[in-house]
Amino acid sequence: SEQTRRQALAAEAIHTLAIDDPTSDADNFHSLEICQSGAVAPLVAMLSSTDEAAQAAATGALSCLAENPVCQQMIAGAGALAPLMKLTQYGSDMGKLSAMGALDVLTVNNPLVQQELLTAGAPKLLSGLESMGAQLLREQAGSFGARLRDEKAAAAAPKLDEAAHVRAARDTRIKYDGLRQRAVRMMQGWGDERSTHRSGR
Repeated sequence: SEQTRRQALAAEAIHTLAIDDPTSDADNFHSLEICQSGAVAPLVAMLSSTDEAAQAAATGALSCLAENPVCQQMIAGAGALAPLMKLTQYGSDMGKLSAMGALDVLTVNNPLVQQELLTAGAPKLLSGLESMGAQLLREQAGSFGARLRDEKAAAAAPKLDEAAHVRAARDTRIKYDGLRQRAVRMMQGWGDERSTHRSGR
């Protein structure tokens, strides 16, 4: 619908505004302003849209906003974990990777979110993804699942200050951005990756 299209465009605009300069450690402070202006709840609601473009736009915006520790808390508190897990389970392969990336960013420096995901069965979900789908998706599901299950490491990890949190969350988000860009470059979608390996190209 026209309303859904406009919502997706708004989410894409928020995503663009929230992105910090990757060549600098400086925070543009847009993320916090955006979150405090009331953008979080509508974006979380969009995760449950039946429109794939709206889901993708909301996931991208939330992943970027969650680099800010206050926004990260607000997003988790607004109920984003459940719909992101649902997208990780039932979305397209690209949707699964994007949702997984958002969840990964939300766990950065946040043992409470990690514990919530453990309680909600995220490791089992990620283990299932390790055995199906594209290689990129399988590998990332395995890596993220292993980190989630390592509760001792999470408990022993020192609490990051705000600047370190932003850097770690940004690095996580950029890693998933790179994976999605690799997927987009595949000539025939996710399945082409396997044929590429077989043909030796």
